[in-house]
Amino acid sequence: MILTTLPLILALFYEDVTARPAAPLPPAPSAVVQTEGVGSLDVSVRDQVVSGSVPRGAQRVPFVTLSLSAGCENDVTVDSITVTHRGLGDPSDIRAVYLANGTKRLTRAVRFSGANGMEANLRLKKFVIPACSATTISVMADINQTASPAGEHTITILSAEDIHTTAQKTTLSKNDAVTVETKPVKEGVLTVRMLSVPSFVSYGNNAKTARFQISSDNKADHLLRSITLTNKGTARGYDLRANYLETSSGDRVSRLTQAMDGDTITMTFDPPYLLKKNADIVFVLRSDVRGSYKTVQFALEEPSDLYATLWKKP
Repeated sequence: MILTTLPLILALFYEDVTARPAAPLPPAPSAVVQTEGVGSLDVSVRDQVVSGSVPRGAQRVPFVTLSLSAGCENDVTVDSITVTHRGLGDPSDIRAVYLANGTKRLTRAVRFSGANGMEANLRLKKFVIPACSATTISVMADINQTASPAGEHTITILSAEDIHTTAQKTTLSKNDAVTVETKPVKEGVLTVRMLSVPSFVSYGNNAKTARFQISSDNKADHLLRSITLTNKGTARGYDLRANYLETSSGDRVSRLTQAMDGDTITMTFDPPYLLKKNADIVFVLRSDVRGSYKTVQFALEEPSDLYATLWKKP
């Protein structure tokens, strides 16, 4: 389950998802759209292979995977993708929907809206697929903590016209949709609190650019896998280099991230960090500062930007 408050972010995590075939959807399983753009894009949509069930408040629930392949004529930029909610559950049961590539969120997390309250337009920033290459992204959702028990939800892309790109020809192929059900179960809560650091950073190595505390409740142990922070200050890209996380005692706990991706930075715990129940830990982001007169004010923009899983003794 995920709750967002200020300055705290509470996150409940799930293990598995229940999925079963949904009722047939009106659109045809494949479609082609022609525009005045250049190049071509083939989009194959497949459902995630999942099992189990989703508790209310679960985050990063994978609904579908998109394989995008650009033709060899030109690079293709994907501007946005519109997804539609189907199923017997209320769309308001879904707190947010977004696109992700692995652990990295690619779009803002938005609610279903539109004239019928069942559509969400997911806008990407500078998402370019080079000619003759392919990439895979996922449609993920965060479930509301007050979602109706046994609610049924399907998220789908209805047609190729819902994929907005610079390609002249976009082809969409998809299989049968699945329905995800929610259950009134709580699996454990993580609380993330951003701590203060000086906002102005000076040129030099190993600067302290962010601090945050993660606390666990008494329900479950967790493995912390990655965290994506968004800078509300002015530092971007290679202004911060050779970034890594350490504990307040100085133990390094993450892989090295060479630079920010625009205004965000994703840090991967290596190995995954075990946070026991009823425990808390402070992490420090260290960076080599290469920009002049830059500021840092990192935040956890969405609860799902912290990626963790439940840990159970073997």
